Amino acid sequence: MTTTNTTSGKDQGKKAPKDLVTAIPANIVNTSSLKLDVPSYAGLVPVENEYVSHLFYWFFESRNSKYAPDPTAIPLVIWLNGGPGASSLVGLFLENGPFRIQDNDTGTIVPNPYSWNQEAHLLYWDQPVGTGYSHSDPLESYVTNEDELSEQFYEALQSFYNLHPDYRDCPLYITGESYGGKYVPYIAAKISEKKEAGAPVNMRGLAIGDGWMKPRLQVLIQIEYGFAMGFLDTKQKAYLEQRYKDFCRSLDEGEMPLANELGNEITKAVLECGGQPDIYDVRRWSDVSLDNLTAYLNLPAVKMAIHVPDNIEWQCSDDEGPVADNLVNDIMADMTYLFPILLAEGYRILMYTGNFDMSCGFVGTERIFYDLDWKDQGEWQDLDRKVWVLPPDKTLGYIKSYKNLTQVVIPDAGHLVPIARPLVSRNMISNWLFGREFPSRTPIIEENST
Repeated sequence: MTTTNTTSGKDQGKKAPKDLVTAIPANIVNTSSLKLDVPSYAGLVPVENEYVSHLFYWFFESRNSKYAPDPTAIPLVIWLNGGPGASSLVGLFLENGPFRIQDNDTGTIVPNPYSWNQEAHLLYWDQPVGTGYSHSDPLESYVTNEDELSEQFYEALQSFYNLHPDYRDCPLYITGESYGGKYVPYIAAKISEKKEAGAPVNMRGLAIGDGWMKPRLQVLIQIEYGFAMGFLDTKQKAYLEQRYKDFCRSLDEGEMPLANELGNEITKAVLECGGQPDIYDVRRWSDVSLDNLTAYLNLPAVKMAIHVPDNIEWQCSDDEGPVADNLVNDIMADMTYLFPILLAEGYRILMYTGNFDMSCGFVGTERIFYDLDWKDQGEWQDLDRKVWVLPPDKTLGYIKSYKNLTQVVIPDAGHLVPIARPLVSRNMISNWLFGREFPSRTPIIEENST
């Protein structure tokens, strides 16, 4: 992954941007350097609020940029991890970015041959404030709702465009996973709202992987999934279903902090009864380790390379800590009302899930969209799902697509689809972005004629 070309052709002869990233440390012991093979920019941009806040971004140009006859036609894909409190650099270094950090003694950075920037530009954001490198002064300036969050993100995105206007006309797609099921639609709705007011952002669609969207439904499905997997027996399931009624009562009464507490208790009980499987991939018994990534991103040399002050500590949490505490009223809220609005406005939507995710996987997404109140609900419900194949007969997934809505299920994957099925996930996102066909067959289900 070494090269001497660190600026794209359109930047040749120009003064290098202040946020240009040309090389990064190649491991957690900082014994060598890794030069980047595509133009890359990273840094912090300020956002206006009561305090001084800064959101961190890291951009990678498409590997195909130099071959593109029209650079403005290359999609710009924003990636957001969830949490709340999970840094999107987890996605960069462990999932779909241009390189990955190895889980070895030296934490070596290696190229990722399945990066999503093969055909698209990739832009990672740490958001909201308190996530990753993003911070405020004073540190207590956290967002408390999705409107604040999406307003700050929109402002930060405009700052990026002002720094790099060459990408402003690129088709924009907002993507993310997990609690990104909340972030992504709200940010998309905010951009759409601003667009109506005359603010230029060329947003075309959004994609969500294993999204947390409708807690009332998805907490119940955790119980059902745990029972189906054998993590719960009949007695344990019946007990948790009673606890679920208390959870629903707190939702109905608008007691969101209590609902969040009860929902977490149900989740923990399912895992305890199952002997602590990984909720994000029930085939495992431990989550993906962030130890090397934490050590790497807190190296002074890394921060210097990506224009982060050395006194800023990289932070990452999953539904705990101050970011989550301040969003407690949002965590248990239902955001699915936004989907009919975004579909009606013509934005393309991709929903994908791994089938071994017990947290917020296929069943929740399936039920949400099967029951979604939109003008094409009947046609969607009547749609025949197809088997996505690598010809002649290797199964890659299952797909439904009607007009601007597409749903993909990836077998042999959990919550973090790009980790489990890196090539399949890249092919999925590229096919969707460029409107390509998914090679598929319709299952033949024989009817009993008797």
